[in-house]
Amino acid sequence: MKAGDTFRRKDSQDKHLWVVMYITKHHPEECVLVNLTSNRDYKDQSCTLESGDHPFIAHSTVVNYGGATKALRQAIIRELKKGTIIQEESCSLSVLKRIREGALVTRQKPLWLKEMLERYANPNK
Repeated sequence: MKAGDTFRRKDSQDKHLWVVMYITKHHPEECVLVNLTSNRDYKDQSCTLESGDHPFIAHSTVVNYGGATKALRQAIIRELKKGTIIQEESCSLSVLKRIREGALVTRQKPLWLKEMLERYANPNK
């Protein structure tokens, strides 16, 4: 797993595409994940993606920063091997950059993500 890799759950309960947004040098065993969801007027517009930005995206989509989570790289790899998640094509570097830029400006991110982004943007913290 590396930043920009994507996957989805095999079961039908979660149809979202998940993106590995960050793997930090301070915690290289840990992935920061966000999912993509259909765009609606009431959803956070910090990063919108369209058909063509990624093969999985068929219509206007937004990044769900409020649902950001962390997972161990080995746990993701284990789930891939078990077949409970399916790896999809990685994001392009330009799409990953847009997702990361959106994370900096959104007000919908969890506190742990806000603090992480501030810490790595300002190494004196």
